[in-house]
Amino acid sequence: QQQGQLRPTDQETIVHYHAHQLQQLVGPNASVEALRRSSHVLSTAIVLLRRFYLSNSVVQYHPRNIATAAALLATKVDCEPNLPVSVLFESAHVK
Repeated sequence: QQQGQLRPTDQETIVHYHAHQLQQLVGPNASVEALRRSSHVLSTAIVLLRRFYLSNSVVQYHPRNIATAAALLATKVDCEPNLPVSVLFESAHVK
């Protein structure tokens, strides 16, 4: 392993951490009330995040950005009211 590269187990740990953090971003227990959605949206967002990283690397695509995109897409896919994008990005600290 070369310096600066992550082992697959390290990448899985990072993805698992960000999947867990999605609970604070969207879902029934989101930290910001405007972002609270059903547990189905949360589950869909986690599945989308994990599927993305089946064929992509956390080194190339920052998990926080992908988690935010997964939350937005999950809301659309599950026909929930739209997430306020500015609040979502601010809560996820995406720039």
